[in-house]
Amino acid sequence: MDPDPAAQPWCYPGRAATCSGLLDGDRFLPRASSELWHLAGDRSALVAVGSNGSPAVLYRKLARHGVVGRVPLITGTLSGCAVGHSAHVSVPGFVAAAPYRARDAVSRVVVSLLDERQVACLDRTEPNYVRRRLSPGGCVLDLEGGVRPATFDLYDSRWGVLAPPGRPPLPFGSQEDLHAYLRGQWAAYLGLLGSGTARHAMHRLAADVDLRTRVREALAATGWARPSGLE
Repeated sequence: MDPDPAAQPWCYPGRAATCSGLLDGDRFLPRASSELWHLAGDRSALVAVGSNGSPAVLYRKLARHGVVGRVPLITGTLSGCAVGHSAHVSVPGFVAAAPYRARDAVSRVVVSLLDERQVACLDRTEPNYVRRRLSPGGCVLDLEGGVRPATFDLYDSRWGVLAPPGRPPLPFGSQEDLHAYLRGQWAAYLGLLGSGTARHAMHRLAADVDLRTRVREALAATGWARPSGLE
């Protein structure tokens, strides 16, 4: 089983699906996208830019809430939207991925086809995000097999995305690289998290809700949080 970012935050976002397939319980079975569309029915297409694109993480989220059933996962590209980091710290101590509007960007994504119970379950696991329904316009979703959904859902951070003042958002990267960058570029980092390793900082953040709040508030107060443009 892949490492669990909830227990090892430095592993976030987990291992994303590299091909289309069917999540059946805790098994991921590679399948052609044409086979998966037969299972779609009235399911919603949810674009994953972070850990929801990992079959192992998605299974754990659903199983923890007692929601069972198969989930088709289809790879694709999202144009007009890039992936950065949300301007907050999640409960396990990692800084999660978040999408933002970027006209010329093309991002590889994993799209899950979810029934109503599965959508409601994932909504409960994403309190720091708003699920937005988008249609082709500023952002365009193209799935393997040449399918372009009329609408699709995307989780948008309530706190904005990380961006140095006056500069574009930081591109999504590993937790280790992000901490190294912030330690060197964000003046508030050392006062809040000290000079230890990234893993030490993540352990501290996971153990202290007040510290997570102070980091989020400091990012906003110092101009390091920028709206995603997806509203």
